[in-house]
This record gives sequence, structure tokens and C-alpha cells, in this order.
Amino acid sequence: MKTGLAVVAAVLALSIAIAYGIKQRYGPELAQTQDLVTGLIYFLEQHAGRFPATEQEFTSSAFIEKTGDGGIRVLPQPNTRYRPKTYGIVIRDLARFKVAWGADLTQIHVDERGIGRLPDGREITLVCWPSSPPSAKEYVWLLLDIHKQTQAAASQPASRP
Repeated sequence: MKTGLAVVAAVLALSIAIAYGIKQRYGPELAQTQDLVTGLIYFLEQHAGRFPATEQEFTSSAFIEKTGDGGIRVLPQPNTRYRPKTYGIVIRDLARFKVAWGADLTQIHVDERGIGRLPDGREITLVCWPSSPPSAKEYVWLLLDIHKQTQAAASQPASRP
């Protein structure tokens, strides 16, 4: 009985140590990715569903704070239909996230495997979590969905008071 409890305790301690290591390794990068995607959502929302043409256009947005060390921080937007909070974590290198600046979201479709495709069949990644390239599929789906919602809302006639 004591041996069994010792084994369970050892496995539990090892599991906690592994979980802590994973959180330390991937936590900040995942928060950066989520803030970047949230910033892209804010951009779509404020530009009738259009994706940023360049990194400079994106980083010049009112919801982006530039830090003194060359990084950026996505500021929360209280009047959004989507995620009104961010982690506020500094992102120093946008190139790692493989953002497809200038992508025409009206030309992208998601295939039966959930992969974003251009009209000629080439795969497109709009943004991805650097430690998990397959995450790009989820972000394509999410950003295309918000693009469609935002375009639909922009095409609705303004309601009268």
C-alpha cells in the first residue's frame, strides 16, 4: 500500500513539474499569439472586414501601443463585439507569427480539411502560434468568420432613431 501511494505521489509530482515547465515555455508565447489575433480582430472590426495591408498599417492602429524597446502591445477595446480584454503582453517580433499582411480575405476559402486556400489552391496562413504551426488552421477559420460578420454588419443600413 505504501509503495502504491509513493508511486502515485511521484507520478503526481512529475506531472505537476511537467505542467509547470510547459506553462513556462509556452504560456507567454501563447498569450502573445492571442493578443496579436485579438488585435487583428480589432482591425477587421474597425476596417469593415479588411485585413491589414502591412505590418506598419497594423502597428499604427489606435489600439496598438508601441513600447520603447521596439515592441508593441495590443490595448483592450471596450466597444468591441468580440474580446474586450487582452493580456497586455509585449510582442517584440511579429515576423515569428507569419502574418499574411495584405491578404484579401474575400479570396480565401477553407477546404474540407480546415486549411485556408487561395483561388489557385495554394495554402495560406493568416497568422500562427510559432510553437504550434497547425494552429494556423484555427486562426484562418476564426478570422474569416469575423471578416464575414464584419462585412455583413457594415452592409446593413444604419438604423434610424
